[in-house]
Amino acid sequence: MSNCPVCQEDLFSSRDASHELPCGHAIHWHCFRELASHDSRCPMCKKTAETHERMKPTWDAMAMGIALQPVPPELCKVVTIKCNDCEKVQPNRSWHFLGVQCQDCESFNTVVESIEFIGQEAHEFLLRQDPTAAAAAAASVSNNASERSGQSAQSGGSSSRSRQRPRRRRASMAAVPGENPPPPFARR
Repeated sequence: MSNCPVCQEDLFSSRDASHELPCGHAIHWHCFRELASHDSRCPMCKKTAETHERMKPTWDAMAMGIALQPVPPELCKVVTIKCNDCEKVQPNRSWHFLGVQCQDCESFNTVVESIEFIGQEAHEFLLRQDPTAAAAAAASVSNNASERSGQSAQSGGSSSRSRQRPRRRRASMAAVPGENPPPPFARR
């Protein structure tokens, strides 16, 4: 006999519909829907509770988010991960705060097993591993530098604060001669 991993009710004698996850574990349908609203993993084995086809758009969106938000060199980490879905260990992977994608099954259902390098050392290691990333990083640095120099040339060398919107002035109550100013927050 097996119990639902969420509510612990016996699945065999339950009147509620049950659902079999892709990993083979069974769960009540209503418990699965509640669980899926905040976690897409099996509560027993931590494998992804949806099929690869249903998760692919989510994983693609996460990969796009990672591509658009590179980790700064001082926060880089080189990690060894283990995929909860295919159970493969992958060393020397670039860590990202959004997740680390498995190279074999494309899942983001991974855990960091160990951290190999941190900071500038990790950044340099990753650049040596992927020459195309090194070229992209160099182009990004030169683009940022040219943008900064172009902005300072446009402003005539003034500070970046002056190009921003003007500061607001505080509202003040002008005192009328011979009249006492009202106390703060007083009703008139």
